[in-house]
Amino acid sequence: MANIGFSHILWCGLLFLIRYKALREPTNGLEHSVPHLFFYKRGRIFAKRKAIFANEESYFCKRGRLFLQAREAKAKTMDRVLFVNIDREEHYQGHCYGHVRTAGRSKIKLHRIEPTTSKELDVLDEVLIILVATNPDTGGSYIAGWYKNAKVYADRQTSDNPELNKHGYHIMAKKEDCHLLPAEERTFYIPRATAANHGFLGGSNIWYADRESPSVQEFRKKAIEYVRELSNKQKTLSNR
Repeated sequence: MANIGFSHILWCGLLFLIRYKALREPTNGLEHSVPHLFFYKRGRIFAKRKAIFANEESYFCKRGRLFLQAREAKAKTMDRVLFVNIDREEHYQGHCYGHVRTAGRSKIKLHRIEPTTSKELDVLDEVLIILVATNPDTGGSYIAGWYKNAKVYADRQTSDNPELNKHGYHIMAKKEDCHLLPAEERTFYIPRATAANHGFLGGSNIWYADRESPSVQEFRKKAIEYVRELSNKQKTLSNR
């Protein structure tokens, strides 16, 4: 920073302080911005902040003037979905309760279902649970049903029902939003992860389908569309 004068640094610092309140405010009233960053690059002093689902802004000082650069940040709007091999299901007071056998009783990582949430989140609503089951005759994993508008807990939960407390539960949904396909209708195949096919369902009972690869994201989209189409058909039949 030897090529810029001390007075220039002071003057730019004063300009940034004047804009400090604006730098702290949310962009367009959307999600809060992360702490802004001051840095020096190519003869300019920058103040930068990024807002989720908003603009990325960069203020820089040059020749005693404050400039604003802004570009649209790529907003990620994704359906909340989780592929699950449920170990046990119970029905109680009009709800379905699903227990998932996690490795070493580890938490379900809710921030991988909804990336805009905190890693410390305990429960997440409005999740589409896609049930996964293995074909006992031919092997392979297939979509076996779904829970719509489910509530997913990071940790195993207990309740006032002794039957539920034998195993606990991680997922809860209204009974009318739960559907299990008959074995002969489980035809939607779910690929398994291989050395050449990273990001797909592995050995875990939980698959987040959140890998940023075209093949995973395309499959994820098709699976969601498939479940929604079947769900709408079920609703139509039940209304007749």
